[in-house]
Amino acid sequence: MSKKEKFYEYKTIRVKGAFHHLFRGGANENWKHHNLDGPAIEPVDPEDKSISKKYYFHGIEKTYDEFNEFQQSKEGLPWYKNPSMKAVARFWYVKQFYYIIIMKIGFCGTMSVGKTTLVNTLKELPEFKEYEFKTERSKYLRDLGIPLNTDSTIKGQTVFLAERAAELMNENVITDRTVIDVMAFTNLAKTISHIHADDFIQHASNLVSDYDYIFYVSPEGVEIENNGVRETDAEYRELVDFSIKSFINRYNYRIKNLVEIKGSNEERVKLVREALNV
Repeated sequence: MSKKEKFYEYKTIRVKGAFHHLFRGGANENWKHHNLDGPAIEPVDPEDKSISKKYYFHGIEKTYDEFNEFQQSKEGLPWYKNPSMKAVARFWYVKQFYYIIIMKIGFCGTMSVGKTTLVNTLKELPEFKEYEFKTERSKYLRDLGIPLNTDSTIKGQTVFLAERAAELMNENVITDRTVIDVMAFTNLAKTISHIHADDFIQHASNLVSDYDYIFYVSPEGVEIENNGVRETDAEYRELVDFSIKSFINRYNYRIKNLVEIKGSNEERVKLVREALNV
């Protein structure tokens, strides 16, 4: 069964210290809490008493006693012979064989910090085989005549924002740019007025909450490399980094999960895998 043929999908997301196990029966349906094997909402840290375990079957909350009764009722019989499983048999089958974690993951950071290298490394790992990968297209867009960096225009930045929005239309996506990057470069463009930039940034910020994870890539210890497209001015690079961190702080309430990563590419990969528990 190909990815497009899946009618029943499951995903697990991490939000503010808790895992949420979700289900939906089709691409046009809303996600619902659901877990036949345990809590649909549970703390990441088992010792965290501030988050209560909650049980749901297909969006309907159950008490622990109801969940426990369901578990006992299916013991001793295969799922296809147990009357109590008739209503959920097809979902059980799908979960056993097609369970995947669906997330939208974005990496943000100033230029020449290794975001594309990191994303390309993740692409080769089996843990991320279900994901769509999107990497920078600055050279392609520059060749189309779209101004970059300090020469950016509202029209040009709108193209970049549209690309980020298109990426977020994928259910499983890992991208080496986020809307926060677009906001930062717009903020520093010399040819965009403050009024236009503020309006644009406010509009773009509405997409920040679409990411399940945002990884901020620190420039600490990373030298600038000239690829013929990116700006190599160290001061401008620092300004972009400052602007990105400012927008992260300003719109932190819209960010589901934020992780700072630094070090070598191998160390960053390790930090990403630890954060995502893969």
